[in-house]
Amino acid sequence: MAEPRLHVVSFTLSLPCSGTVSDDVHHPSGLRELHTPHFSAAVADGLARSTASGVWAQELVEASVRGAFNGRDHRATSLGRRWKGEVARQTTAWYGRLAAARGAHATLLGVTLRASALAKDGIGFYTAHAVGDCCLFVVECGRLMRSWPYTAPEQLRTSTEAISVESKSMRSASRRNTSGPLRCGTALWLATDGMAQYLLRCVDAGTQPWAELQDLERRGHGRCFESWARSRQRSGVLAHDDLTLLRIHVYG
Repeated sequence: MAEPRLHVVSFTLSLPCSGTVSDDVHHPSGLRELHTPHFSAAVADGLARSTASGVWAQELVEASVRGAFNGRDHRATSLGRRWKGEVARQTTAWYGRLAAARGAHATLLGVTLRASALAKDGIGFYTAHAVGDCCLFVVECGRLMRSWPYTAPEQLRTSTEAISVESKSMRSASRRNTSGPLRCGTALWLATDGMAQYLLRCVDAGTQPWAELQDLERRGHGRCFESWARSRQRSGVLAHDDLTLLRIHVYG
């Protein structure tokens, strides 16, 4: 019997708060389409505006999509060592030492999709892990079925969790885990805090923003998204923050 596969289409919208450097990191980038038995994606947000913070977010995203956090626990000390080496490589000697001494923190959301012939009411399953204020939105037929780990915009303002380069393990960083079914047409949206708060406010007000956001993808990728985001930032409904939104659409 042939191994079951998912038809996966992913697309990422990302915009720095200002300039060209963002502390948000994501994988994959751009538009991807593939048939695969499993698929992983992740977003992370470095909490301090520095090279060191962005490098740490990148380390976490790469580890997540490799499956390093899929077990019950994961020792993070090796990632911290990799971060220190990368910071030293990317910066001048004195600045690299200063950045390494200050450390770095980041939030993370990672998901893995798996096809399964055993799924009773669908085509597979997803698992997710999160630390901090990134948020997952599960949408079916244009309607939000679930947001996780947050369900209200005010919850994001009180979240203080993050992964430090000094963390001994993901368990010590207060990692949360969840899972759920995949059905043909399910869309999973991964958002860092700025976009997550906006989406939760939309849902709280009784609106469903998913079709509008997909239309931005079709009409011009990053250029349309930037215009859309800046207008909402000027009106005060969208945070002046790095923005990342990664959509994964799953078909049978």
